[in-house]
Amino acid sequence: MQAHHSVTEQIIGTICAITFSSDAANSLNSTTLNQLAERIEHAGLNRSIRAIHLKSDGATFCAGASFDELSSLTDPVAATSFFMGFANVMLSMYTAPKPVVVSVQGKAVGGGVGLIAAADWVIAHEKAAVRLSELSLGIGAFTISPAIIKRIGVGAFQQLSFSTDWYDCAWCHHHGLFHTVSIGDQFEKDVAKKLNHFSTLDPLAFSEGKKLITNHEPLTKELFTLRANEVSSLLLAPYAQAQIKKIKEKH
Repeated sequence: MQAHHSVTEQIIGTICAITFSSDAANSLNSTTLNQLAERIEHAGLNRSIRAIHLKSDGATFCAGASFDELSSLTDPVAATSFFMGFANVMLSMYTAPKPVVVSVQGKAVGGGVGLIAAADWVIAHEKAAVRLSELSLGIGAFTISPAIIKRIGVGAFQQLSFSTDWYDCAWCHHHGLFHTVSIGDQFEKDVAKKLNHFSTLDPLAFSEGKKLITNHEPLTKELFTLRANEVSSLLLAPYAQAQIKKIKEKH
């Protein structure tokens, strides 16, 4: 049975909340990724919006790439297009002239970690944790690697991607992946407080300040395309296909 995916948007005052959801632990398929990129881009161009809040439903933040779609890819062009979906969301976050705040209520895997790394500010619940499990499939976190390396550096990315282990909230906060950590029931209040803070800032001043960061060692579509091509080649190689087949047979 195919998982149900959705993207919804709610504008309250000057804050636009964009929520993605799926009954497969908020995994992301091509349709969801395209919708997220479009909605973030449109919110960035809307003069009445002062802050963008990217979030998900449920206990898990994001299970990464939709396994249903990942396991169906057999063509290099289609595979590259799928991975570029993640790149396009991250690029829309970087180019949005508004603050993009991501709230992380639980675990994040693979592509979900890329979305976290591309945010202007990340608020995480103390139970949040991240994992890059791609190497265990015979691929790697190629497409999202530029965003994660830009955020936490090569050494921390190496640890995260080579080990394929879970890393807790304290590790993520220490390495700069998470900016704010919230305890217990304080999470929603902290998210609202930070969004309200960003919504009061001068839009022009913030936009120019954001350029200082995004233009420092800028991440381009060409770089993301290169990485997407690399991971597509690995995905269609015999080892990865065998690993994916094993997982499908288990489920």
